[in-house]
Amino acid sequence: MPPPSSPNVDHVPALIRTTAGVVPSGPIQDALGTIDAVALAVAYGVPTRDGSSQIPCAAVTLRAGRKLGPEQPSGRSPTSATGVSPGSSGLSGRSR
Repeated sequence: MPPPSSPNVDHVPALIRTTAGVVPSGPIQDALGTIDAVALAVAYGVPTRDGSSQIPCAAVTLRAGRKLGPEQPSGRSPTSATGVSPGSSGLSGRSR
């Protein structure tokens, strides 16, 4: 299992700006990377229709011959999946 990244540090372009605050993408990727079937995971923000915030999203590539079963995490918020709540990075007031 890879070591978890610091929940308080991320590259500015990798920060996801939600309506509830800033969510670092690193801990989301780390959480997904702990699933045996996952070979590669990325997390990113998708802008809302009005462009005022982003919705955290993720994509994974599965290892050859592996599948995600119903016991795998799904529909979990960034807080429950990573232990990081929006705004906890201390960067919620910053804009790029």
